[in-house]
Amino acid sequence: SFLLIGYLGYTVDRWRSFLVYGYNIQGRIHDIATFCGGALRRPNDPAARAFVYRIYRYLNLIHLLVYKSKSIWLNELSTEHIMQLGLLTSEEAEILEPNADLAMRRDIVIGWISAEIQAAMYTGIADRNIAVPCLDQVTRLRAACASFGGQFVTNHPNMWTALMKAVVDMLIVVFAVGMPVVGFVFNSGCLQPYCLLFT
Repeated sequence: SFLLIGYLGYTVDRWRSFLVYGYNIQGRIHDIATFCGGALRRPNDPAARAFVYRIYRYLNLIHLLVYKSKSIWLNELSTEHIMQLGLLTSEEAEILEPNADLAMRRDIVIGWISAEIQAAMYTGIADRNIAVPCLDQVTRLRAACASFGGQFVTNHPNMWTALMKAVVDMLIVVFAVGMPVVGFVFNSGCLQPYCLLFT
């Protein structure tokens, strides 16, 4: 029962961490989108619209890349599928394609977001006052994504499962060997089928 309670506590804590990291990523994505959308000097300008659309694409692409290896449905998406969804252009795909590691791809896209925001401030599309808080949220997004991926590397759920299986198997062996000895009653004769039945 001690191992079962420990395993249950471990799995609940792991699931809660999964949710907390997911909400943290969602929050950083919303923060960046809010900063970029609210800092436009001329929202109707085609250059401003193109800027916020690129940010929109990149933020959704990051969200997809974070969960891609954890979801059986998202894992089926190829680069061509992502391009068909409109989240990636052919030029961007050529840059990401050589990097098989999803974490590396995610960090490249986060770098694109940082470059886009700085370029928008430099060209006057976005107000420069958002520089520090917005770019801070970009770095926080990268940290949140790394923390989310790291929990699948540092946690070893099979350790608890293997330990529980070993202890339960030992208990069954001890019970099977010991029951005929402990349950044998001398006055009941040689054949006592209930000992075998309980074993």
